[in-house]
Amino acid sequence: MQNKNVLIVGNSYSTAVTFFYLQKYLDRSRVPYDIILISEQRSFFYHDLLPEFLMGQCSLDEITQEFRKIGYMRPGISLMDSRLLEIDFQNKTVETTKGTVNFDYLILAPEFDETTTHFLAERHGILNVQTPLDIVNLKQHIKTVFEKAAYDFTNWS
Repeated sequence: MQNKNVLIVGNSYSTAVTFFYLQKYLDRSRVPYDIILISEQRSFFYHDLLPEFLMGQCSLDEITQEFRKIGYMRPGISLMDSRLLEIDFQNKTVETTKGTVNFDYLILAPEFDETTTHFLAERHGILNVQTPLDIVNLKQHIKTVFEKAAYDFTNWS
């Protein structure tokens, strides 16, 4: 009997939690399976800890996690650094930037809607935080705004 392919697609904390607990559950149940995690990014970050990082109470390493360090790697567990292009539900395949992948079960755990996020960013000046570099840029932006406000305040009085 061939292993069932469980395909998880996403870049988020929910992707990581799904990957971790599904792997743990399937191991206990002794169901033969392969898990393939497809993500455009190699890491995710904990949004809840973003304020602590911005205030300097924790480091970037403490709020980011590489997907490879979740659970444990073994034969049958694969990570694919790729972008999802198309889903064919009829044939149970997904097309990625690195080729076609078959699945028996598909779990979609995306973090955001790219179109909506970019629209809001352009329209309302929202900073989109998706990568560790975005976090560092956000911290620098906040620091610059406060320094400018402090300078304007001292020159105003």
